[in-house]
Amino acid sequence: MSSDRPVALVAGGANNIGAATARLMAEDHFVVVADMGDPTAVVHELGPERAMGLRGDISNYDDCRAWVDEAEKHGPLKSLINTVGISSPGEFVENLDLDEWDRVLKVNLTGSFYLSRAAIPALKRSGFSDKSIVLISSRSGKGGTASLGSTKMSKAHYCCSKAGVICLVKCLAYELSEDQIRVNSVAPGPIKSLNPDGRPGATINPDFWESIAQRVPLKRMGEPEDIANACRFLCSDQARFITGHTMDVNGGTLMD
Repeated sequence: MSSDRPVALVAGGANNIGAATARLMAEDHFVVVADMGDPTAVVHELGPERAMGLRGDISNYDDCRAWVDEAEKHGPLKSLINTVGISSPGEFVENLDLDEWDRVLKVNLTGSFYLSRAAIPALKRSGFSDKSIVLISSRSGKGGTASLGSTKMSKAHYCCSKAGVICLVKCLAYELSEDQIRVNSVAPGPIKSLNPDGRPGATINPDFWESIAQRVPLKRMGEPEDIANACRFLCSDQARFITGHTMDVNGGTLMD
């Protein structure tokens, strides 16, 4: 059933940054929460008048198209936010598994490309004067392994995938400017949530989070809501003259 509200498609919305973003966007959008996991909890929290959930694989283009098609059934698409991202334990390039390189690039970079490509026609025909795509990159996409603060691990696959997202944003922003579709990214620093390896943050020893927080200039971990607020801002009219930009939200761990 079509809604009178503009629609926001939030990919990765079942947990953490994505769920926090879905909650904020639901204040003035009908939110379609798409995820590789189960979005039932956040959709139930928001209620059927404000949200619905879909499952699928962002690294499958047909699934991305299906998400967009379903979103349009609920109204014109105004905002696309992709928070899907994966990583794996650090490994130097010399020993990095080839399949693991492909897996991380396929989800983080190719998935962002797939979903953006699938959503562009819907955004163009939505009728809004200001539309937005927001992708999640990372401070590591700017600073590489050195920005992660450890000489004992390297995540070249993750860093390169996020650097690719930053460049994709610039390309899309240029291509879509005449259609009044703004494209930006948010580059998080250390966020207390499900970590990139998929382990529930709540089960991690608090000393682990504290050890990371002590390396942050602001001396605290970021929360999912910190990233969600940035995403919402970039989708709002307050950011109507911002496009092609990567917003750092990292507590000062990378300043450029």
